[in-house]
Amino acid sequence: MRRHFKVVLVALAAAAALLAVAGTATALRSISVNPAGPIRATSGAVTFRASIGTVICPVTLNGELGSAIPKTEGALGGRITSGTVGPERTNCRISLLRSLDATPTMLFPEAWHVRYVSIEGTLPRIVAFKLVVLRASFLIAVTGPFGERYRCLYIVDQGSRIRVEARGASREIEIISQTDRVFEERLREGDTACPNGSLAATFNLEAARTITLI
Repeated sequence: MRRHFKVVLVALAAAAALLAVAGTATALRSISVNPAGPIRATSGAVTFRASIGTVICPVTLNGELGSAIPKTEGALGGRITSGTVGPERTNCRISLLRSLDATPTMLFPEAWHVRYVSIEGTLPRIVAFKLVVLRASFLIAVTGPFGERYRCLYIVDQGSRIRVEARGASREIEIISQTDRVFEERLREGDTACPNGSLAATFNLEAARTITLI
């Protein structure tokens, strides 16, 4: 009887271990991106809004996405390595108060890391998955009506989402407006305080990606 009791305990322990492994495997599912690798995304209207007015510019971003992004908050999913405003500043639509003028620039002292946040939808149907772009940086240089100049460097962990269509195709990356979450680092050039601002845009991927849960 004692031997039979030990066998039952061993069997129960083995079953518990298998369930634990199965549960872990389910919890650690990944999001497959196909094709992975280099990405190029363009937007004709990246919009910066602040108390001084609005700046709307075409922007191109270059980077890469991983082939399998762990469905774990904070997991690295890719990088944005470069970006351009333009091709020329004259393509921007600038509407500022008090006869101000502005020159927007994107800064890449290092690659912007793209990290997983969460999914939208009910599994297995994914509507979108949310990402955060860490320390996205852009510079606004403003010139006043009397030639006075000041520059504002904005650095933010920028929220975004990739929409997923019915058959898993993805063609757009949406930059989520985060009013009051953008903070500024004043660069010494003039005495005017930098205004709080927000950024919003929808980027089109040059090549569609297929998004699936694996």
